[in-house]
Amino acid sequence: MIAVLVLAGTLIVMVAPAHPAAPAAARPAVAAPVAVAAPVAVTASVAVTVAPSRHSTVIGARFTLRSQLTNPGSAPTGQLIAHLNVTSLTSDVYVDPEDWSSQRTLEVPPLRVGGTTLLSWDLQAVNAGRFAVYVVVLPVSGAGGDRLVVSPPMRVDVAGRRTLDVGGALPVVLAIRSHSGCSPSSPDGACGARSDQRATAPSRCGGACLRIGAARWSGDMP
Repeated sequence: MIAVLVLAGTLIVMVAPAHPAAPAAARPAVAAPVAVAAPVAVTASVAVTVAPSRHSTVIGARFTLRSQLTNPGSAPTGQLIAHLNVTSLTSDVYVDPEDWSSQRTLEVPPLRVGGTTLLSWDLQAVNAGRFAVYVVVLPVSGAGGDRLVVSPPMRVDVAGRRTLDVGGALPVVLAIRSHSGCSPSSPDGACGARSDQRATAPSRCGGACLRIGAARWSGDMP
């Protein structure tokens, strides 16, 4: 504060002191930053493997796929669903997985941390070609994670059964023995000489000659 006085021609200036600064102790303290550790995530996960990794078979044959589910996470899983799938590795073969296995969906109880469960799948090869068989695992709810897990595939090579002719028929020779000892080359009704006679001229005999015929048996060869 400044006051100016004029007395008898003399200028007098008086200066009042400003307000004193607040003592340092009265100032609010500023807290130093404190590092806070991030919480550790608690997650449940599933790893899936299959065995064997490769299989060769023929149409109609049955085989088994085994899958193993493991929880490598830090929390138990919820209820799980395991689903079996079959896919052709060539575009010219249509696959209906229902024809390969009648039971393709299994319910899996919750897995504890580090827990393991084994599943067995029975299949029958109904198509010839090259195929991939694999298992997909997904949670029933979000309690065990919200993503599905796909196993590595088992490669399956299926060969067709071989037949003896194009029509899939096996020729079968049927022979009817003649009780008269006639020659199989004789025409109907005419027989050759008996084995203990000279073949001077064909003679006619009443017995039936040996006849050779062919029958067809349909079906696949093993």
